[in-house]
Order: sequence, then C-alpha cells, then structure tokens
Amino acid sequence: MNFKNYKDEGKKYGVGGVSFQLKEGENKIRILSHPEEIGNHFMGAGQMPAICTDIQTGKKCPYCKTSKRIMKIKMYILDRADEQIKIATFSWSIYAQIGQLAESSEWGFESLPSYDLIITRTGTGKETRYGVIPTPNQKPITVDQQAKLAKLKPIEELIQGFIIKQSSNESPAPSAENMPPETDESMPDFLQPN
Repeated sequence: MNFKNYKDEGKKYGVGGVSFQLKEGENKIRILSHPEEIGNHFMGAGQMPAICTDIQTGKKCPYCKTSKRIMKIKMYILDRADEQIKIATFSWSIYAQIGQLAESSEWGFESLPSYDLIITRTGTGKETRYGVIPTPNQKPITVDQQAKLAKLKPIEELIQGFIIKQSSNESPAPSAENMPPETDESMPDFLQPN
C-alpha cells in the first residue's frame, strides 16, 4: 500500500469518505445511517486504540483484562460545513443526547432524524463537553449525496474489516506487563470518557 494510492484504496474498501472531527464550537451535521457501537481500548499515547472484539463479535476480548473499554458509536453523517459524507465517531454522551431527541414530543423520530443537528464542543481533555440541539432545517440530502452514500460499505462491515486487520497485526496477548498505564494525561482527547 502506498499513501499516494489512498483514493484507490478507499474505493476498494468502500471508505472513500473522510473521518469527521468535531471542532471547537458548532458542528452542523445530518445523520445518514444508523449508529453502530464500537468498544475501544486505549493502547498508549501515539498508538491506535484496539477494537473490543467482545462487543463486535462476541469473542472474548484479550484487551478487556488489562484496559478499560470506552464505548463509542460510528455512523455516516453529512458535514454541512463542506456538504461531504464522512464517518463520524461519537462519544456515548452524544449518542444519549440524540436518543433523547428521538424520544422528544417535539423532535422525536423513529429511524433517523429528518433534520440537521448542531453538536457543540467546548473544552479540552477531561473538560470537553458536548451539546446536541436540533435545527429546523429539514432540507433533504441531494440525489448525488444519496448515490454516494449508497456506494459506501455499511459501517458494520467497516468495523469488521478493522477487526480483521487488527487480528492480523496483533502482537502477543496483552498483559499487565506490556500494557501502558492508563493515565488521563497520556489518553488522547478522542478517547477521554465524556
């Protein structure tokens, strides 16, 4: 694999979109797919988190013994800042706030909201806070955006692909001796519990 082939590799694996990152302040999005839960284990500063196989496959996860599992959700969203479809990974607190909207008498929905959301991010590290509010924008996504979404692999398949890749790259089973200490200072913002 070569970095210059990222577009071809993305098409091959159905991940042509980019990852969505919440910026400080308001982030306007439209949810395009159902959420898929994913458990991550912090592996140390500068390292990719390990995916919890207990959640995704029901197989005993070797990392659960030595590392706290952090629950997240993944879904496709439309980033209203650039009108691009992206993969978003959100904390459980964001998921819960969207769930509260689903149950709301004013903004309730059964499958996916038919309106945009504004997710506000404030603070950093352990002081990061998120707020989710609905907007009255019910403008449907375009035919072109619907076609692009239809070509993407379902999030569940992407997660399964990550697990397969992780298992092929795994080193010896983790133990207390070869796991980094879980300190808040070394944990990146995106893995901090909310």
